[in-house]
Amino acid sequence: MKKNHPVIDKAYVSLVCDHPFWSTLLLNLEKVVETSGTMWTDGKRLGYNPEFCERIGKDATIGVLAHEAAHVFLKHPLRRGTRDPILWNIACDHVVNALILDSKLTLPKDALPPIRGKTAEEVYDALLQKQKQPPKQHPQGNGDRDGDGLTNGIPIPGKPGDKPAEGDPSDDPKSDSKNGQKGQGWGEVRDLKNKDGREMSDAEKAEAERDIDIINRQGGTAAKRAGKMPAGLDQLLEEMLEPKVDWRDVLQRFIGERARSDYSWQRPNPRYFNRGIVLPSLDSYGIGKVVLAGDTSGSMTDILPRVFSEIIAALEVYEEQHTQGITVMWCDTQLTEQVVSDVSDLKPVGGGGTDFAPVFRAVNQRHADAKAVVYITDGECNSFGEEPACPVLWALTENNRRFKPPFGDVLVIGE
Repeated sequence: MKKNHPVIDKAYVSLVCDHPFWSTLLLNLEKVVETSGTMWTDGKRLGYNPEFCERIGKDATIGVLAHEAAHVFLKHPLRRGTRDPILWNIACDHVVNALILDSKLTLPKDALPPIRGKTAEEVYDALLQKQKQPPKQHPQGNGDRDGDGLTNGIPIPGKPGDKPAEGDPSDDPKSDSKNGQKGQGWGEVRDLKNKDGREMSDAEKAEAERDIDIINRQGGTAAKRAGKMPAGLDQLLEEMLEPKVDWRDVLQRFIGERARSDYSWQRPNPRYFNRGIVLPSLDSYGIGKVVLAGDTSGSMTDILPRVFSEIIAALEVYEEQHTQGITVMWCDTQLTEQVVSDVSDLKPVGGGGTDFAPVFRAVNQRHADAKAVVYITDGECNSFGEEPACPVLWALTENNRRFKPPFGDVLVIGE
């Protein structure tokens, strides 16, 4: 194999000059020259086959290099967990390709279609679900809605009739990685291992995440100084670098801030008598009525019991004042209300569409004494109804950037 790799060298130079964000990430990766396959990264190293780069040309090589940098940017080498590695690669590629195309870079013509506004985990779950469902018969003869290989924006893995594009690197039997990536056949993401080649501990993963955060911040600074920050990445980078907090702590604080403290002058506080000061004593301490609302549309069935358990546990801090139980509202498009004193009392009702309005109509009409409403939802709805007089906390089960409520605060509680 030649020692000089002109295509890869020219691609690096172009990225440094024109795309400082992606080049900053790449320059922190150790290069590993391969004699087979295409290109891969594990977050610390970049493996590439010069023959593959020569075959696809300089422009596509620039795109694939940025593609690998985007895997690092999104920390894909640390996020697979127990997911199937092949399907995980495909899900990550759909997400990453959107970032690269939005950066006005070129990808090989067999690139998987971009998916925007979703995480790799969300795309993986959708792909996995599609694999489990038998294809529906349509006039086109396959399971997709429009015959385009997409269902609700999610490509169908292994759609019947799919053929590799001419010159597709995946035609080469050597192009499959040791992890067996299929799909577009290039731009692989591998799990990051520790120095001994074993699975990383939680502490090692945390350290690796901090290292990537530092590189991401450096890339953002370099791109902004050059005036060449890729479209849409500024906000995404800010979200990724935002300090992470445990949603349970935020929930506890939200509830605690609504604590009711009633003081009475009829019972002066004896604690200050010896100082000649007369102050009222605390007559009661606790919280007023907190309404828990659960979106019982079909997508919420599995997660609601776990989240409600956490919220009720937070309310139990003030259990002394909760002699009448906690008001719970279940709502898809219809409202069902119950009062519970224990998690075992929860009886979700629903499974249809989503409409937030019935909950707030009930709060305004029958629960004017409510101190707060905590609404658990995936945010896939834009019918909000009338704002209640009390504060509202929207507890999203996933990071839904499309969710823009006209009132209340938003907390993401998804894993």
